Amino acid sequence: MVSALLDGSAPGAPEGPDARGSGPSTVPPPGAAARAWPPWTAPLSLIGGLAAGVIGGGVVLAVVAAVAGANLAHPPPALNIGGLVVQDLGLVAAAIVFAGRVGRRPLAPDFGLRRSRWRLGIGLAVGGLAATLLFTLLWTNLLGAHQPEHLPRDLGADRSLAARLAVAGAVALVAPVCEELFFRGYFYAALRNWRGPLTAALLTGVTFGLVHGTSTPAVYLVPLSFFGVVLCLMYQRTGSLYPGIVLHSINNSLAFGVDEHWGWEIPTLMAVALAVIWLLARGLAHATARAEAAARAQAAARAPALP
Repeated sequence: MVSALLDGSAPGAPEGPDARGSGPSTVPPPGAAARAWPPWTAPLSLIGGLAAGVIGGGVVLAVVAAVAGANLAHPPPALNIGGLVVQDLGLVAAAIVFAGRVGRRPLAPDFGLRRSRWRLGIGLAVGGLAATLLFTLLWTNLLGAHQPEHLPRDLGADRSLAARLAVAGAVALVAPVCEELFFRGYFYAALRNWRGPLTAALLTGVTFGLVHGTSTPAVYLVPLSFFGVVLCLMYQRTGSLYPGIVLHSINNSLAFGVDEHWGWEIPTLMAVALAVIWLLARGLAHATARAEAAARAQAAARAPALP
């Protein structure tokens, strides 16, 4: 399953004639739209995504609190977790909106949701995780500071088993998918059109770290920025978001489990999160194949008939 996920493939997904090489393609190659994304849209999309998340999260909190009679001064875990998910979805919405304003409507492969060589993906994921853990260890020892994560507590993970599992799902599943799609799939891709991959990776990594400043102890912001750079370089090397999503999910599962003093539950969380991500990737592959087939049909219908 992990190899299939890193490969971005979806067993049983329909393949069109172009995928098999039996006819000329009328669909732009994967990532073609990303090369037209203006670099200046990267910061605007971030502002728009954060604003949409905050406003959307506030609306959801207010509506649910009004219906359920919850106290917003001390919201229950469900409201906190729901607000976090809405914020992540706001980033995804911003990426799709800004990408769609330039050229054709983007498809999933334009954001990096496409296949990669699974052996390369596994190797980079293992190396990226080792490098991140080593950097974090060296950084925290250098500063002599080891601060526990407070986000799970803020979300109410300690109030019930259901809340703990819901927070685990948000951290290990929702955040990796949404953040990779926005930060690597759009933000980095747009900045890359300005000064190339290295500058884009550094700027994206720093931004990735700073965005987590309200939910992560300050001592971890630099390691988070380093992690963000690693994820950019993985995307640049593989051309696919799936290896980064896998690494992001494993990293978050490990961090959450250690903070919760878990044992066997950590690999269980990783396995469940990766299984759900694989199912999402499989469904997305089917949807993308259908969209590309529809694009080919439309292009063929518009093409002039040959005498």
